[in-house]
Amino acid sequence: MLPFGPALAEPLDFSTVESVGNWLTRYYQSPQPKLVSKAILVLSKEGVFKREEVTPPTFGFLAGVFAKNKAITPSLIKDLTALPEDEQKILILGIWYSGRPDTKKLLQGLLVTMPQHKANIESLLQGQQVLLTQISLEQGPWIIDALWANFMATGDSEPVKRVITALPWVNEPPDSPKFLVGRSARWSLTSYAAQHPRVLAICRQQAKVQPPEVATLLKEAIASAEKQRIKPAAP
Repeated sequence: MLPFGPALAEPLDFSTVESVGNWLTRYYQSPQPKLVSKAILVLSKEGVFKREEVTPPTFGFLAGVFAKNKAITPSLIKDLTALPEDEQKILILGIWYSGRPDTKKLLQGLLVTMPQHKANIESLLQGQQVLLTQISLEQGPWIIDALWANFMATGDSEPVKRVITALPWVNEPPDSPKFLVGRSARWSLTSYAAQHPRVLAICRQQAKVQPPEVATLLKEAIASAEKQRIKPAAP
């Protein structure tokens, strides 16, 4: 995941990775899209994107920001072309998974400013665009990370609902790829529901409408999250 830390009331200090992570964690509660490129570039400067596992949540977050901010997106894209060449894929994939009607036009613009990625961009342009929530969860736990980051950028229920659908996979054989995704879904739902009232509310609503096998597991995650929320603070 992105380096999301414990939430702060107004984490506007971008001097450390932790402070940027705190801001990203609660971004959806008070969106400030003009600061997104600054936050991402700070993380890049600190070497965060050298870790491959950070790529999915980053492009998941950017996809959400681009989807919600049509007017400012070209400016954000221009800023983020300053990323090192080996990190620019987070920008490309953020645009691709944003679901914007002008996605291909935006990517075509990158052919001019980022010609070194011509092959990858042209490959995407030739394919059929998919939303982040349409990626097969069987591809691995990385998509769970991307979905949560997308939620943090938007506050939308769709990424959370998509994570919920993977819960039954905790009953798959332990050596199954689905098991790892299901375990990631269960752990993350419990953790984020404990930290985010919005996630908890979505889970409670979904527990009423999901199929029985999903609803049972979801109710268990909700109960665990509620216990964590009321746990007395350590002295």
